[in-house]
Amino acid sequence: MATALVLFGDLMSQSCRSVSIFLRANSIPHSERRTVLCKGSSVEEHGRVNLLHVVPMIDDAGFVLTEGDAILKYLCGRYNVAENWYPVDLQLRARVDEVCTWSNMNVHASSYGVYSQQVLEPKIKSIPVNRDRLRRHQLELDRGLDRMEQVLLEHSDFVCGDNITIADLLVACELMQAVCAGHEIKAMRPKLAEWFDRVEKRLQPHFLEAHLMLRETKSLDHSMYHFSSFDS
Repeated sequence: MATALVLFGDLMSQSCRSVSIFLRANSIPHSERRTVLCKGSSVEEHGRVNLLHVVPMIDDAGFVLTEGDAILKYLCGRYNVAENWYPVDLQLRARVDEVCTWSNMNVHASSYGVYSQQVLEPKIKSIPVNRDRLRRHQLELDRGLDRMEQVLLEHSDFVCGDNITIADLLVACELMQAVCAGHEIKAMRPKLAEWFDRVEKRLQPHFLEAHLMLRETKSLDHSMYHFSSFDS
């Protein structure tokens, strides 16, 4: 029997991976339709219902929503999931929102930049790695990682306290891009290393499954992808 909730996405996108993992980890009935971010496609086949032509996108019995952060928060309110993911308490919820915004500003671009410069751009454009640009992304990412180690994880097991939240899921999926590009995120950061392992363990087997394609990037047919589409 078909389920009302449908996720459209490409697991090469961090946001798509986050939503897919969340749905599976919380046993929310749904179906998934893979939408490859191909050159020139821009999710054209879903344009009738998705005016923004982006993924991830959900269609929940006719209600269409895009943007991973917004989708995760909607799912927390729409379905019966544990409160820790997105707390009802106003101050705890504000803390989750704060970290989600911080991550988008301080981890998203740099982690994607490392992955793009180290893996995607050289393969798609067949040009040498831009070492100066890669180094800038690496330094920016390391500043964000140090901030996590020294502030967000100084006195807690997760980035917003003692329980896992959607912020942990989003940040972990962001960092996997750098990890798959060979960037060392755990060295000299014991708290971050323990946090990352903790999040992975909590979300298995879904975390591993969602990142298989990213881990095997070097064996993919990159001619079908448009590198700018992954920054979503």
